[in-house]
Amino acid sequence: MKPATDSSLPHWTIRSEHSGAFLRLQRLVKGRASFTLCFLTYSDSVYRDEVAGFLEGRLNAHVRVAIDPEERIGTEVLFDRLSVEPDNGPAQLMGLESWPESFDDLLGRLNRRRDALPERCPRPLLVWVLSSNLEKVATRAADLWDWRSGVFDFTLPPAEVRTDRHQFHLGGPAMFAPDRQGRIERLQKYLAKHSPSSPADVDLLLDLGDLQRSLGDVAEAANTYSRALETVASLDDPRRRAITYGRIADIRQERGQLDEALRILTEEQLPLFEKLGDALRRPPEGHHAGQNRRRPADPRPTRRSPADPNRRRTARLRTTRRHPLPRHHPEQNRRHPAGTRATRRSPADTDRRTITRLRRTR
Repeated sequence: MKPATDSSLPHWTIRSEHSGAFLRLQRLVKGRASFTLCFLTYSDSVYRDEVAGFLEGRLNAHVRVAIDPEERIGTEVLFDRLSVEPDNGPAQLMGLESWPESFDDLLGRLNRRRDALPERCPRPLLVWVLSSNLEKVATRAADLWDWRSGVFDFTLPPAEVRTDRHQFHLGGPAMFAPDRQGRIERLQKYLAKHSPSSPADVDLLLDLGDLQRSLGDVAEAANTYSRALETVASLDDPRRRAITYGRIADIRQERGQLDEALRILTEEQLPLFEKLGDALRRPPEGHHAGQNRRRPADPRPTRRSPADPNRRRTARLRTTRRHPLPRHHPEQNRRHPAGTRATRRSPADTDRRTITRLRRTR
């Protein structure tokens, strides 16, 4: 492992779309002398190094530790290098995907040794992670992930990424050719002793083909993919078969056989994915369409739309009220419809009643 060199240019400045992330990071860590965990996501290693150099000048983050895939060390040495000059601003850790064992192995070690980080690194720690691996960090190192104080995005649009296009599948651009060649030899040795016959063997063949393809050996990769297709043909596994057809179509496309690649995708791979989708949407065998899945023994009828030809046509039941509401009387209290209450009469009403009574007494 070796400290990363300063790659910032004298007049280089951060891109405008990342200025907000930088300002939030600056408010969080500048002048802080205690452990603060921050994750910085990136998609282009060249731009990552430029931003790291920019942070050195703005945040005094001169301690940069880049993991070297050729140097096998433990977490103790890693913590020692992060604790150098603790009063000299934040520390930057990059190259997690280049850990010699594997990225998952490093996540497991950091998650288990997380309690030692605040003591060994009493400063803000800026961890650079590929944006495609951020979900893996949250799931494989969940306890360490809970300690985060923020996630800051410094990714570039896909059209501007300048790194190897196989890096996300093969573990990053720092996985050098000798390491890939060594894994190819181990896979070939294993597959020579064990005849491929299981889904796990198909996965190994696909990995072998991907490694051969990443080293430019397209012919060997095509043969390996064909061998994987022969193996998966004897298995009832449409998903792996569809993935294998996709790899073969990629080989055809790289060779310029665009029509054949399109035929494989539309006639071979697409029907398999459609079959998988139908299987997911199909109810279990013996399951009634209107049956409640939580209580299988209690089938419930489903509501049919008016356009359904099988809908039962029954006459609508008409019910009449047994006690119709009485019409409102002028002297009836609106708040109490069932009872009436005498209302206050005007003097004219009293005079008319008196005149009527006098006429009757004549």
